[in-house]
Amino acid sequence: MWAYLNTISGSAKFVIVILIGIAIFAAFKSCTSTTNHKTDVAIGAAEGKGAATAAAAAATKGLENVEKGNAAAAAVDRDPVVRRAGCVRHSRTKENCPAAE
Repeated sequence: MWAYLNTISGSAKFVIVILIGIAIFAAFKSCTSTTNHKTDVAIGAAEGKGAATAAAAAATKGLENVEKGNAAAAAVDRDPVVRRAGCVRHSRTKENCPAAE
């Protein structure tokens, strides 16, 4: 092979070197593009997972707040003094509120 390269002219060698350089550059560019694409996909998936995790945490917190509110409402319903105080505070007609026991 080296003997064949010695037989071709200098300008042909230059063209061959340029073509080899272009081929190497194209291969490198392709690898870089593939790597960048895979990195972008991985980052997008990670951001999506983070968003899903944040949404799940917010939903969990919302459910906890609803449970606390329901427990507080149940406590008010069980206590006649607190129930009357709430009725008196919010009612336009105080006489309609039940008497505290």
